[in-house]
Amino acid sequence: MVNKSETGGLIIDFRTNLGGNMFLSNRGLEMLFNTSVSTIGFASRSDPDDHSAMRSAASPGEYVIRGKFDHYPGKPIAVLTGPGARSSGDQVALRMTFHPKPRVFGKPTTASFNAPAVLEFRNHPWSSAYAEADAYLVTRPNHYLTHDELKVDEKVWLTPEDVARGRGTVVEAAIEWIHGRTTTVPRPGVDIHTAGFSLGQNYPNPFNLTTAIPFFLQRHSSVCVQIFDVRGREVAQVMDEELCPGEYRIRFDARGLPGGIYFYRVEAGRFIRIKRMVVLK
Repeated sequence: MVNKSETGGLIIDFRTNLGGNMFLSNRGLEMLFNTSVSTIGFASRSDPDDHSAMRSAASPGEYVIRGKFDHYPGKPIAVLTGPGARSSGDQVALRMTFHPKPRVFGKPTTASFNAPAVLEFRNHPWSSAYAEADAYLVTRPNHYLTHDELKVDEKVWLTPEDVARGRGTVVEAAIEWIHGRTTTVPRPGVDIHTAGFSLGQNYPNPFNLTTAIPFFLQRHSSVCVQIFDVRGREVAQVMDEELCPGEYRIRFDARGLPGGIYFYRVEAGRFIRIKRMVVLK
């Protein structure tokens, strides 16, 4: 699909995965990796009187992603996560972050990185469960992952207003990122001939809820994007991170701001540019 069409990247949706056999994902993961990668391991409880006593529950090679395909051409991968992912849903989403190209959108998963054992209460409708085995990163074998949040790069979620309009907010954010990271064709308002860096006019402008701020980097840079009101007060920080060379479109959500004139300031290394935008409410 990616090689035979103009697909800009992939979106893999882990927002709902209620658990089960995590190895069912192996063949799909193998198609995205071109080298073998060790990811997580499992340890089980070894002493009923000592909750901290653990022993290996699987061979180290069991959780290796055996990448053996060169099919995927290195385009970005957006990974969508949320609280509907638990157990193997947690684990497969975490394993996907070992790929060099992903960015995670949504909310953290349930963080139940374990194999639960159910305890039934005799003659009682209640039941309970405990973590019979727990997952750990192979790089940190004594640190167990249950209750550790999966790191989300862009925290975004559905709102009642978006659902009423039929908008998939999380998917839209992922698409914006893929478009901003993959294209090398100049978009309207972006002058890529400026040495090192250029800032384009946000689009749409004026806008009501969201807009995209386009800019171009010629070299690896630390980028900070800030929003100011007409009095010079900072009202939002959209980004502060290291970026690779390329063209970007950063999504800005103004739903919490009153209508009026604002300014966006982009600092990339020694370059600083400021442009005006209008919020209509």
